[in-house]
Amino acid sequence: MASKSQRLRYEVQFWACRLSLGWCCRQRWFYRLFETSLRLHSYPRATVLAGLAARRCPDSADVQSMQCTLAFRSGDLDQAFALLSQRLRVGDYRAVERLLFRTGSRPQDERDRLQVLAQLSQLPELLQSHRCYALIAQSYLVLKLADCSMAVSLLQGLRPLVLELAADAEVFGCTESNRRNRAKLLISLCTTSYHLALLVGDDSELAWVWSEVMAVSSRLRYSQLNADACLRMSSNLSRCLALGALMHDARASGSDPLMRSLAAVKTVEAAVRRYCLTPSGEGVSKTQENHLALMVQLQKNLLKLSSEVPSERESGMRRLSQLLNHSSARDLNGVIAHRLQLLYGSGC
Repeated sequence: MASKSQRLRYEVQFWACRLSLGWCCRQRWFYRLFETSLRLHSYPRATVLAGLAARRCPDSADVQSMQCTLAFRSGDLDQAFALLSQRLRVGDYRAVERLLFRTGSRPQDERDRLQVLAQLSQLPELLQSHRCYALIAQSYLVLKLADCSMAVSLLQGLRPLVLELAADAEVFGCTESNRRNRAKLLISLCTTSYHLALLVGDDSELAWVWSEVMAVSSRLRYSQLNADACLRMSSNLSRCLALGALMHDARASGSDPLMRSLAAVKTVEAAVRRYCLTPSGEGVSKTQENHLALMVQLQKNLLKLSSEVPSERESGMRRLSQLLNHSSARDLNGVIAHRLQLLYGSGC
């Protein structure tokens, strides 16, 4: 919640609604209180509110959306998809966005989550951005489960989506907000792809992602991009650019991918500072991740890889293995560390 006063207002409205069995609650309040309960991870309260709303206005769109979200969370997938189908027919994507962007609204069982996200990505009524984010969310679950077979399949499906977005010149100056921003979506697809490539050991795909993002970064029109979306994507953009440090042909390619990565991340940082921050040096909205700090850390540790001092290189490798892994698959840290050791270890 944003403030104590907002939390107090929520508490008063929730208890007034509950004690009056919904009769002291305006119809439009139900969904707002439901959403706030979910943000507070209070699913029992959300269930109570959905029940009260169903008594007052059983056929409303809000009630169907609430029931759909709760059905997904409880694992009642048949009921959930039946309700979702009704909402999608009239262009109501609220339950979809809860599934994609609020992990607590997904089924509790990991395999059920995978099934939901896979089925969701195939629904014809979905927006293309929702379809992409469903595949991204599915990929991060696959990474957590270390399912290499599914990872290969997903990796093959992501490349055409990257190419489609990268072929559209309008993407590079997209003014849409965070979740609808196509430049941010493009970078998210690339970030997901390199994680999957690391999991399955696909060096050619890893090199392709790095090459693609290097080209993408040179085409971004920072002065036109939505500033909040640009700031939010800057961390993953920088992670993708830093992949040059993992290229196995680093010393035989005629150019130095490490130095190219370092220069590219530095360019992103300068653009973010110029176009994405307020005069006070903060983002236009609050973000959970400190994007500037990550970019600074990436540059610092990329630079350490070229140090003549073995302990400095070891420190850089250890930290980069953490910074480049933006998933909950901790085993990827070791995969990245091993690649770095082959290139920059004391025996090289």
